[in-house]
Amino acid sequence: VEEHNGHIFKATQYSIPTYCEYCSSLIWMMDRACVCKLCRYACHRRCCTKMTTKCSKKYDPELSSRQFGVELSRLSREEHTVPHLVEKLINYIEMHGLYTEGIYRKSGSTNKVKELRQGLDTDVSSMNLDDYNIHVIASVLKQWLRDLPSPLMTFELYQEFLRAMGQTDRREVIQNVYSVIDQLSRTHLSALERLVFHLVRIALQEETNRMSANALAIVFAPCVLRCPDTIDPLQSVQDISKTTACVELVINEQMSKYRARLKDISSLEFAESKAKGRLTHIRRSLAYMTRGT
Repeated sequence: VEEHNGHIFKATQYSIPTYCEYCSSLIWMMDRACVCKLCRYACHRRCCTKMTTKCSKKYDPELSSRQFGVELSRLSREEHTVPHLVEKLINYIEMHGLYTEGIYRKSGSTNKVKELRQGLDTDVSSMNLDDYNIHVIASVLKQWLRDLPSPLMTFELYQEFLRAMGQTDRREVIQNVYSVIDQLSRTHLSALERLVFHLVRIALQEETNRMSANALAIVFAPCVLRCPDTIDPLQSVQDISKTTACVELVINEQMSKYRARLKDISSLEFAESKAKGRLTHIRRSLAYMTRGT
């Protein structure tokens, strides 16, 4: 990783010939290349320290309120690893949108989405979400996910997730997918866990909101398991079914665990109620015996 003019360059190799944005000549498949993690500026390795163009998505400490297009690690505090914006939007949707038909499938007003995004980029805490339609708020959350320089499930692990989905035995697929998830950084893992738990809550109300795990995966796979720019566009289209299936699997697995926990809680509550009933009966019997003596 090398920084220059606000760019954060990382080494890469392209699978198809790509134009260098500095010298305008082709970057061939075996050439050493660099790509900015923030703005996706692509150039030869030899050109990355020569270029004078500043990063269009550079993080400026003086503009620290910026929320969109910023590396996740810069939005997460050590003691609170899920960004404030994510918690604010998700909490509001869970309070007011769980039963809304087509939540996340239907888009909000373009102008209102732009207005809310600009407001959140200025001051997250002071924004009043009550002023916006629930579909606008949902659209802004999706936009934030799409704008991350590195998606929640990361470009680095993209091929690993696809390989995990290539197994035929479902148990192996689940094990392999979660093995890859375990490789995520703390900030990415925390944000992904919060999002998936939220999507589980949405999917559990499918009868009302018409959003199944599959429908949610179709919407969110391009946001959280995005194809790297270095991959052939035709190949990325062919990967869509696998990325969607991967996200759907994660949602379904967490939904099964959630239902199992609810069942365990119900069993414990029933056992507690039964124990209380027996205890009450014993106390009454003891009281009766005491009066009899």
